[in-house]
Amino acid sequence: MEHLLAEEFEEASCFFKNCVTDNPQDYSALYNLLYSYDQLNKIEESIRVLNEVLEIDPYSEVAWHQLGLVLIKKGHQKEALSAFDFAIISDDTFTGAYIEKGKLLEAMGRINEAIDNYEIALNTNEPSAFVFQSIGRCHENLGNNDLAIKFYLKAIHIEPSNENSWVSLIEFYIKLKLYKKAKNHFKRALEVNSDSIMLWKKGTQIYKALNQQEKALDAYQKLYNLGVFELPSLLDHIDLHLQFEQWDKAYEITNEAFKSFPENKSLSFRLGGCSFELGKKSEARYFLELDQLSEEEQLKLSKLFPSFYQF
Repeated sequence: MEHLLAEEFEEASCFFKNCVTDNPQDYSALYNLLYSYDQLNKIEESIRVLNEVLEIDPYSEVAWHQLGLVLIKKGHQKEALSAFDFAIISDDTFTGAYIEKGKLLEAMGRINEAIDNYEIALNTNEPSAFVFQSIGRCHENLGNNDLAIKFYLKAIHIEPSNENSWVSLIEFYIKLKLYKKAKNHFKRALEVNSDSIMLWKKGTQIYKALNQQEKALDAYQKLYNLGVFELPSLLDHIDLHLQFEQWDKAYEITNEAFKSFPENKSLSFRLGGCSFELGKKSEARYFLELDQLSEEEQLKLSKLFPSFYQF
């Protein structure tokens, strides 16, 4: 454990391997050994040790379950499916095996079978938001919209603080272009997840779709305050300020973003444009390099900056 905590995975794996060899049912040591192998990218060693455990105990549901997970990483989906089946044969109340089998079936496009396994998982243990959300996603993929909403709402009801469930429901309404419903759930979600980056990203989409630009600006500012410094969000945020001809604010955000992305042409164009609108002509010429702009780039800049053709 000391080696593991020090992230000395090679040394840790040697000791955990000794533990598993002495006692194949020491599942704590087995999990730690597999984690160490995973950090070392030793997939074959993971498979080998799990097979050794299964040779001694062919009905070890834990070993079959872990073998399935390792086989997925190796890209062997059919073999992984068989491993989960053997885990279920070994213990037909093993919730984790049903969930992993459901996830794998879903990834393989066998959606109805995935739903069957998720529903069994609901009956073998306490219902969880994750499983309800997974069933909702499956129904969404099948086009069963009412059922998708039903299960997303169940996920939210059972675990109101689970932001993933809220995001799934909000995304679903956005796909259906039901932006007012998406907005209502977004506002409800913020009551329990006020600093959720995923939710605020959805908020920017919703407010823009509803042409509530001021609220969209507030949502982008919230993301900025939460430390989100991703280029697509930054560009959208900047362009909204440009739309309102808020040159100072656009310049401030663009200048800050340019420090992190100094090679990005979209930012340098916007920085040059803002500089010109603010009367900083020499700075504008430095960032724009007008003689090197293509016609397409000039057209885009003219839409963003009304004074472009006076540059």
